[in-house]
Amino acid sequence: MVYTECMVQEIIIPKHTPKSLNELFAMNHWTRAKYKKEVEELIFWVCKEQQIEPVKAPIQLHYTLTFTKKRHRDIDNLIAGTKYATDSLRKAGIIPDDNSEVV
Repeated sequence: MVYTECMVQEIIIPKHTPKSLNELFAMNHWTRAKYKKEVEELIFWVCKEQQIEPVKAPIQLHYTLTFTKKRHRDIDNLIAGTKYATDSLRKAGIIPDDNSEVV
């Protein structure tokens, strides 16, 4: 497939580092659900404020994480932690779906 159109949008989420997989597993169900809802609301309002437009499939997502403390981090754990952000983009209507045919 050849795609001639390329749309690039950058979403900057200030002061938010996703929880690592270890942190998510350590939470009980209700705490994890509350955290997911907080992320969904944050992503929704950030997208609205930054006038992010819905996109069509297929898409590529690139996450750049920044940290306030310099310490060793397990990248696999952090990548898994971006799941809620991707789910939130779908729920906010920015991406049509978050399955492998779209992302």
